Amino acid sequence: MDTSIVEHVASIPHLLEELLLIENPETRQRVFGMSIVKKVLFSVDSIGNGDWLINMLDKSISVQQTQQFDDNYSGDDCGDTAEGRAFQLKLQMAKEECRNLADSAIFYLERVSALNIQDDL
Repeated sequence: MDTSIVEHVASIPHLLEELLLIENPETRQRVFGMSIVKKVLFSVDSIGNGDWLINMLDKSISVQQTQQFDDNYSGDDCGDTAEGRAFQLKLQMAKEECRNLADSAIFYLERVSALNIQDDL
């Protein structure tokens, strides 16, 4: 594959971040199994300064901390009101976001770790 194509694809801002946010695990696995994506993972341009990965991890941690804080202040009687049900829905969505962001960051690190020099050929 032409190196300049890989370099151009790797330099697309937030490309890997968006690919990591693919919700369907089979689709994400298939995309990251593509030869061009493997080559992009080898490119220095794909990670940039790494802020997007740090932000993804930070969001995961902050959502987890918010969820723990909210757990401390959610009583059993909260679910009996409209406000309580809305609060529980918000809490559930925060848990889901936390899990998705953490899973995505870990998936990225696993994929980069599994690469070998042949993936760059």
